[in-house]
Amino acid sequence: MNNDTSCWRPQRNGLPQSSVLAPVLFNLYSNDLPVTRGRKFIYADDICLAIQGLHFSELECKYNTDVTLLLTVAT
Repeated sequence: MNNDTSCWRPQRNGLPQSSVLAPVLFNLYSNDLPVTRGRKFIYADDICLAIQGLHFSELECKYNTDVTLLLTVAT
């Protein structure tokens, strides 16, 4: 900003804390997530998948279906 630049730092793994690139990359990744049966809550760099049901077996089936769907997109 105002012709000021930061110094170069070698990055071996991940991104530095408070990097502008991290939320940009996360937004690009999460922008085209598939439609799931559960509701997705996205905050900062986290995704939560919430599912409602009356029986555990119903929840398990819905959750496994959604997670499998999300994993196929991620790979």
